[in-house]
Amino acid sequence: KSANRPIIGQTASALLVLPTSNIVGVHAGVSNLQYSPVSLSNFGMPGCNLLHSAEVLGLPMTGSTNQLKQLDILIPYDPNLVGVSLHLQSYSIAPGANQANLLVTNGITWLIGIQ
Repeated sequence: KSANRPIIGQTASALLVLPTSNIVGVHAGVSNLQYSPVSLSNFGMPGCNLLHSAEVLGLPMTGSTNQLKQLDILIPYDPNLVGVSLHLQSYSIAPGANQANLLVTNGITWLIGIQ
């Protein structure tokens, strides 16, 4: 769920409600068409898919409870970023859920704008 819009020069936020554990992260990609969806079944995660190109892995999420985690990313003030899409998907440790003990969420797409 997107919390604060991705605007150049501002901090964009995404929220993850009810993660499966306190250890969560986010991966991001600039394309959701060329490579995705990619089944993660061969990695021990049947029914899970990678939904983007995953250029960035391991973005941390913060939060004080297991109920809510937040990702904050400062979008640089660069007019060249206006109109760029960034695709996000989070993952969390889920002991016993599958062989990898990991689950991934649905994805969200941010379209970077200007105010």
